[in-house]
Amino acid sequence: MATYDFGLLTILIVEDNGYVRRLQRMLLNALGVGNVIEKSDGGEAIEFLRKVKENPTETGVSSVDMMMSNWQMEPIDGAMLLKWVRRSKESPDRFIPFVMVSGFGDKKKVAEARDLGVTEFIAKPYSLNQLLTKLMLVV
Repeated sequence: MATYDFGLLTILIVEDNGYVRRLQRMLLNALGVGNVIEKSDGGEAIEFLRKVKENPTETGVSSVDMMMSNWQMEPIDGAMLLKWVRRSKESPDRFIPFVMVSGFGDKKKVAEARDLGVTEFIAKPYSLNQLLTKLMLVV
């Protein structure tokens, strides 16, 4: 199998559960992802993305290369975040790779995510190898 260098990637994790968020960070770090940014809901992610677009120096990153978002969160869930990313004029990149993460991986949920413009879908729980596969597909 070929080896990949994800050291230059910046990935934004949007997850309301602190334990799951830390676990995702650890998995991405284990895969060699260079910069992992964490936000606890869609609203925080939108504000962060706005700041990246307006003043990258303030955020410490010039761009976000990929997003991983939980579907179910309050007050702004992953579906609303994805709609904002894909449709808002304020979005810094309407084509950013977006991986939806959900505990509900049934066909209806996957189809709904696809129709919203998701790049990939990963169902919880997932393994390091499953995450690597999705990461390679996105990259």
